[in-house]
Amino acid sequence: MPGWFITFEGIDGSGKSTFARKTAKYLKSLGQPVFLTKEPTATWLGAAVRKSHRAETDPLTTAFLFLADRVEHTRLVRSHRALGETVVSDRYVDSTLAYQTVTLHERLSDPLQFLKAASDPIVLWPERTFLITVDPEEGMRRIASRKQTMGYERAEFLAKVQEVYKELAKDPRFRVIDGNGTKRRTWKQLQTELDSMPTTGSGQVGEHSATETTPGPPEVDPHNL
Repeated sequence: MPGWFITFEGIDGSGKSTFARKTAKYLKSLGQPVFLTKEPTATWLGAAVRKSHRAETDPLTTAFLFLADRVEHTRLVRSHRALGETVVSDRYVDSTLAYQTVTLHERLSDPLQFLKAASDPIVLWPERTFLITVDPEEGMRRIASRKQTMGYERAEFLAKVQEVYKELAKDPRFRVIDGNGTKRRTWKQLQTELDSMPTTGSGQVGEHSATETTPGPPEVDPHNL
């Protein structure tokens, strides 16, 4: 029976990477086979995504590079789920829907629907997505020491991205975790959610199972960004 697909989302500085790793470790401690992954990937396609930011390429170019990276990443996710492993991913499709909806809002009349239409044929929709929210200014403070960035690290920009995330989080597969407190407090919230999930491998979590179809994220008005 396929394992589950769990993703972690949030703006820069939210702590999602930390809690994705911590979740994988926790599930392993419970005896569950787990594969931890992330986007952009460590492949040449992921490197191209990162290079596009350094080169300040057109936002459409960057969006398509994210999609290309995700095609190959999704193949990897499917292969590990087929082995019965639970896949935990630090970022996935919702990152593109949130971030690129903001970067493309001056180029396209409805960037979210454009991105969703481009994503639908290639993604494996997660059974559970944890959105870690944080005040954008706090997020900026936390990442101030980063040596390498993706070019999104501006509080005003991150605030817009988080608003899109909150709209996407109306989908029942999401669980929203307040990441403004200490790591211990945030983990306690997350652990409670993890412990309330049915046993991994049951094939169902909440309203969604990992399939190639989805009712899609809620509508977001790009003119309100």
